[in-house]
Amino acid sequence: IPSEFFERVYTICEKLPETKPWDACMGLSCIVALYILKYMKDYDYKDEKYNYVPPKWQRGCRNFVWLIGTARNAFIAIVSALICLILMYLGYPEDTITLTGPIVGGLPPFAPPSFSTVENNATVEFGKMMQNLNAGIIVIPLIGYLENIAIAKTFGGIVLLALAFLTNWFYYIPKPALAAIIITAVLTMIDFSIIRKLWKVKKLDLIPFAVSFIVSFFGLEFGILAGVGVSIIFILQAAAMPRIEMFADEAYVLKINGNLSYPGVERFINYMQSKIFGRKGATRKCVVIDCSHMFLIDYTTTQGFNQILEEFKRFDSKLHFAEVH
Repeated sequence: IPSEFFERVYTICEKLPETKPWDACMGLSCIVALYILKYMKDYDYKDEKYNYVPPKWQRGCRNFVWLIGTARNAFIAIVSALICLILMYLGYPEDTITLTGPIVGGLPPFAPPSFSTVENNATVEFGKMMQNLNAGIIVIPLIGYLENIAIAKTFGGIVLLALAFLTNWFYYIPKPALAAIIITAVLTMIDFSIIRKLWKVKKLDLIPFAVSFIVSFFGLEFGILAGVGVSIIFILQAAAMPRIEMFADEAYVLKINGNLSYPGVERFINYMQSKIFGRKGATRKCVVIDCSHMFLIDYTTTQGFNQILEEFKRFDSKLHFAEVH
């Protein structure tokens, strides 16, 4: 199966007629069973709402259901393997359902990773592998880290114990059951409600979300990099264009909503020149800069303030800073 998303979808659709009916039935049944077990584990019996105290035998049954639901992945793997053994005992061919097959037992040796590999009877050195990865050299370690977290959260220490002691029995686990376990584990990580939350909290956050989602079809690493790039642009835009509010009464009050650093100083100076120095009679009034929402400045900001003070001295006007932290 190719690595590109659209080619992968096309290849899968092209090979669908080759699917074994038993494999399809096993895979779909396992997916349904996994979701039922998950629902049973998270089911709320509402005992407090109805002031009901369940007897011991009922609490024991609930705990048993919770245990099966928590270990549903291992439970489905064991049950599906037993079904395959029963089918073989009844005389069905071994390839009726596609099995995992032989697996090398034991944990891999604890050692540093290999910096070379063999491909098409030729040794590929580390430098060549980095050239082949291109931009993926930055993102692939992060993706691998996230995948390991997802597997650890889903299976926990069962993976290590199984690799150490039970690999011989993996032969009889059907591949459709393993595929169902992986599919349900990944689907539970998808949070569709995040779109509604982003819409309510900050609609602009939907832009890097959409960019990452769309670009990921052409490569997962490119999608992550594109989303990070758009987010950096938003951060730089906020730093370069701080929001400034002006209130005019007996004095002009300028309120800077956010920190003021090098990228935004020029905009602030231009704003002062257009709103204060560029307005007839404005310099006769006192000007107050409200710094209550400004917690960080840099050297360039102080130089910009000095430039503004020189302008006020030239017009013989007063400039005050309020709520300076």
